[in-house]
Amino acid sequence: MRVARFFTITAAFAMLCACSNSSIAPNALLASTAVQAAGPATTPGGLLFVSDALRQQVRIYDGASHSLWGKIPFVPFPSGLAVDAARDLYVARFGGVTVYPQPYQHASLQLSMPGQRALAVAVAPNGTVAAIDAHDIFVYAAGSQQPCVEYAPPNYGRLTSVAFDSKSDLFFTGYDTSRNVAISNMRGQCANVVSTQLSIGNTLHSANGIAIGPNDSLSVLDTSARTIFTYRAPSGNSLGNPIAATLLQRQTVRTPVAFTFDATGKSVYTADSALGQVDAFAFPKGGAPTDTLTTGGQPVGVAIVPPYLPKAL
Repeated sequence: MRVARFFTITAAFAMLCACSNSSIAPNALLASTAVQAAGPATTPGGLLFVSDALRQQVRIYDGASHSLWGKIPFVPFPSGLAVDAARDLYVARFGGVTVYPQPYQHASLQLSMPGQRALAVAVAPNGTVAAIDAHDIFVYAAGSQQPCVEYAPPNYGRLTSVAFDSKSDLFFTGYDTSRNVAISNMRGQCANVVSTQLSIGNTLHSANGIAIGPNDSLSVLDTSARTIFTYRAPSGNSLGNPIAATLLQRQTVRTPVAFTFDATGKSVYTADSALGQVDAFAFPKGGAPTDTLTTGGQPVGVAIVPPYLPKAL
């Protein structure tokens, strides 16, 4: 896909301007460039968003140059990230989920989870949003700030990640009360409080990320195995055996804790919290990274603009 650049799809964005503490703060070089710019700047490679738990901020990188494009500062306990079809950014953090529209300078919406730390967030094609803390799933109707459903899945001791498929059905991962990895799905709609646990044909040792890929396939990051396992869309209550195992080369990856697809679904990007880097891998081939961006800090979430959008079967 590429060797020295993160993305291949063109996207245009307005250049960041000088901002207050409640908005994105561009670095000094970007601020200088913005002053000199006669019109909107472009980022030919797209944007890469990284939530940094150490710096308590979301850092934004130009996909083509790897330079720091801007940052959202003062984000308490940032975790998972998501991008919707309108390219709005959703940031899971302490207290709920904050939404930032382009050019990501100011928040437009705060999805409430008072006193809770949001660990992951996902946006459905129909605009429904789901966020999780360690034990509960919060579902929000499109445009709503208050959850219409707060659901604690039975037999789960801890939740780890969420994703929507092309039909706006919700999938989530976690650990059951016996500390085994569990994957379930449910209708992502208000008033629904029923989920179904799915059987799998292999053993997962951890599940720290989930994403829906081509043909509504379901991919799960096993951090312990440093492998992304991919399954076909469930048949009945079963995912069956994985149809692909994307091994992340151990010599260059230590603790991948989150991942996302690129816009084509042919590459994945992982956040390595131990090494302070984001790595790109061919999907489903895996192996050695095709690119690495050193971010420093502690990356715990990653998202891309333009995003991958699940396609209907």
